[in-house]
Amino acid sequence: MEIQEELTRFFTGILKPIVQDAVAEEVPKHLVKKKERKYTIKQACEVMGICEATFHNWANKGGIERMRDGRNVVVDADIIDEAVANGELKKGKHWRKRR
Repeated sequence: MEIQEELTRFFTGILKPIVQDAVAEEVPKHLVKKKERKYTIKQACEVMGICEATFHNWANKGGIERMRDGRNVVVDADIIDEAVANGELKKGKHWRKRR
């Protein structure tokens, strides 16, 4: 019985507050909703180094996903930035090979 009482005191007195503090610290981080960054078409074109006509051609072929934000057409800034950083969308380079 003494061992059981000591374990109970250990868990309730020492371990429980540590776990509660850790949970209280981590849970809000996961509950906070990230604000989505968006580019207008003009901003996305500047980041990618292409003209708006090229952007629309790529989007029509399914290469870039467009969304409506009220009256504006926007794209997800994180996806564009990641694609440019990875070299998938190279600044000033077109998808099609030149003849």
